[in-house]
Amino acid sequence: MPIRGAELGLTYEDLRSLTSLPDRVCVIGAADTGCQLTSILADFGCEVTLVEYAPRIVPRADVDVSVALEQRFPGARHRGHHRRRSPRNSRRSSRVCVLYRVGDESRTVDVDAAFFAVGWPGNADLVDAAAAGVVTERGYVMVDAFTATSVSHIFAAGDVDGNSMLSSAARTLEGRVAAENAVLGPRRRLVHEIVPAGSFTDPEYGSVGLTEEQARARSRLRRRRGPL
Repeated sequence: MPIRGAELGLTYEDLRSLTSLPDRVCVIGAADTGCQLTSILADFGCEVTLVEYAPRIVPRADVDVSVALEQRFPGARHRGHHRRRSPRNSRRSSRVCVLYRVGDESRTVDVDAAFFAVGWPGNADLVDAAAAGVVTERGYVMVDAFTATSVSHIFAAGDVDGNSMLSSAARTLEGRVAAENAVLGPRRRLVHEIVPAGSFTDPEYGSVGLTEEQARARSRLRRRRGPL
């Protein structure tokens, strides 16, 4: 969905080009990258407002991880706001005004910099995949459960298919599955269930396998309480 004023926003790559730290920042998107940006900028003394569509930050992680991050982000400068529509940026003097909604209520925050952390655009079209008959969608190569593309003898793995941007999944797991299927035939399905993941926030967090919510949906699960 197009965002008005998107040209005023920055990404994590723009951190290297900053010549000074912004006093006030808005980070749009509270998945792994957004939380990492929030944590880093807060550690450097920036006042950070975090805007997220989902009902909690890092929505793909365990609920306990989301709660712990919300409670333990450095200092009181972090404030979580859940939006229900795409935010809109506009220029207000030398600052950026971010407009977003919480339910039916419109809110604004004036900041020195706004960072987008709402996904990764694909660029498979740059290699002219269509010339080989490979179907792409929104810049990503489309693959089936065996990592095969629309051309049966061409397999794809990694960020190019847009399924998982984690190194442990995109480069390691998918690479092995694609290589095996390309040599031996499509017999191994790609399943992203046991993939280690982590983030460079303060505090750090990591996981592997199903979340507690996913595990409960599959079978009866008794929760252990207290330290391991």
